[in-house]
Amino acid sequence: MVRTNFDNPALSDDKPLIAADSFTSSPFRDNVYVTWTIFDFSCGASGTDFCDSPIFFSRSTDGGVTWSDALEISGNSPACNFANLFDPTRDPHDCNFDQGSHPIVGPDGTIYVVFNNTNTSSTAPIGDGVAQQLIVKSTDGGLTWTQPVKVGDDFAGQPFSLPGNEIDSCDLFRQCLPPNGYRLGDFPSIGIDNNTGKLAVFWSDFRNGGPCAVNNDFGAPLPVEPCANHNNDVFVSVSTDGGATWGPTRDVTPQGTAAQWQNWGDVGENGKLYVAYYDRQYGGCESTGCNDITLATSKNNGASWSYQRITTSSMPNLTCANNPFQCGFLGDYMSIQAVGEQVHLVWGDTRGRELGGVPEEDIYYTKVRS
Repeated sequence: MVRTNFDNPALSDDKPLIAADSFTSSPFRDNVYVTWTIFDFSCGASGTDFCDSPIFFSRSTDGGVTWSDALEISGNSPACNFANLFDPTRDPHDCNFDQGSHPIVGPDGTIYVVFNNTNTSSTAPIGDGVAQQLIVKSTDGGLTWTQPVKVGDDFAGQPFSLPGNEIDSCDLFRQCLPPNGYRLGDFPSIGIDNNTGKLAVFWSDFRNGGPCAVNNDFGAPLPVEPCANHNNDVFVSVSTDGGATWGPTRDVTPQGTAAQWQNWGDVGENGKLYVAYYDRQYGGCESTGCNDITLATSKNNGASWSYQRITTSSMPNLTCANNPFQCGFLGDYMSIQAVGEQVHLVWGDTRGRELGGVPEEDIYYTKVRS
């Protein structure tokens, strides 16, 4: 067991992801690492209000038999603000409103962890819809960590489902892209070229979407339907110096105004960038809510891309009307791995193989030549 919160129900663990060091060149070979978010609800007069949600880390050096104590690694930066909004004991510049961490390991044993951070605004306590992707790293097997470096901005302006502005099949206070009711998270993924150490971080956001209407009933102007369009796009940034600096944010999916979302990316040992994502550009999917999986490949660090439609037919929109047990979630944990000249993909698909054509979620896998 990595951690239990049974002794403190105010803490809630979420989004764990794991990485293993398998490199013969690494001094930490066979170590296993896990990162996740801990939501702390021990603030306020009642002792049950939200405090923060930093990223935590634990490691095992004995094949998962035992694990180190949970260590907060999301750090402190001038790019983070209002960290003490709910917990006055916090440094105001702690980067502690986080989610969606993704760890990887390089051939020299360096651990890289990228995550989404939302306490970015210097003028408003909750922010203005502009979040950021941050990265930290450890060169000593996870004992100590760098302070976070900003990879790029995240424009989290997708419409909310709110009372009076409900989105079909989307839980209240979630962000979704109608006509889909699947919740969104602009969480990043990261890949590394094991030959050169080149890093790439991938995410999706709404900088090219909308504009949307605004609801001011909840203490901040929140985007709601109707929106001029739902042009969610996928983005990438590359580092060639171990994550110290990052190149320009490049749009992987600039064509049209259809939604692309829930991406996952990797870097091959051939130096190519690969990113797979849910895609509504095919047929009438932008208006009906069906989806496909597309794989994009770049040979020039994201300056240009080629595309492969991976799904052989579009997956239908899964709503609470046609499947009340599975509606609201799709694609949170798809994945991609580039090995040699092949790319391995796994994703959630709604083509209903088990329920006689009724939309329901199954796990699909394929491998393609890059």
